Amino acid sequence: MIKVRCISTNEAQEYVSKCIPRHLLISRVRDCAHLVCNVWVLKSELLYPDETSVLKHARDLVLCLFSSDLPVRRLDLQMAFGLRTSDLDGILKTLNRVMVDEHERSWKLKHDDVEEFGKTKDDLKVFIEEKRYWHRRWEEIHRYLMARKEKAGNIIRRKKRINSRQNGSSDKTLKKRNNVKTIVID
Repeated sequence: MIKVRCISTNEAQEYVSKCIPRHLLISRVRDCAHLVCNVWVLKSELLYPDETSVLKHARDLVLCLFSSDLPVRRLDLQMAFGLRTSDLDGILKTLNRVMVDEHERSWKLKHDDVEEFGKTKDDLKVFIEEKRYWHRRWEEIHRYLMARKEKAGNIIRRKKRINSRQNGSSDKTLKKRNNVKTIVID
């Protein structure tokens, strides 16, 4: 077993027997990793087996953004998931190929030194399947974030209702005082 979190297909081939065909190697790698920018990245559920929520979703969003060549910014992730800076740094440390893009003020997955995946027909099929996976995962994360937002909105509304009930009696008397009309009779 190779202890890495990100590896290219050619790098992985260097660690296994030369008699193992490429398609079999890719099949085995896909059991524990997903393809992002021509690099195999360890699946989030293997890194966060007990955590069914925030860290796994946040890491997968980072990978979705990398896969789509979109900027990954700390503030966006903090606002979306409510994570601390240390949590985000921990997520990025799980990807040993992350670099800072000073021009865009974002993080990028370093893959310039890696061969392009998908040159053969079999590789292209895997490449397309992995792209589809990241599109589906993007939709799942979006639904997760919308549910979190809705749940947070419900909690805020519930707190407002409780506060208004507690303050309700004084509010009603103020409203009654404001509704009293003064009639002057000569």
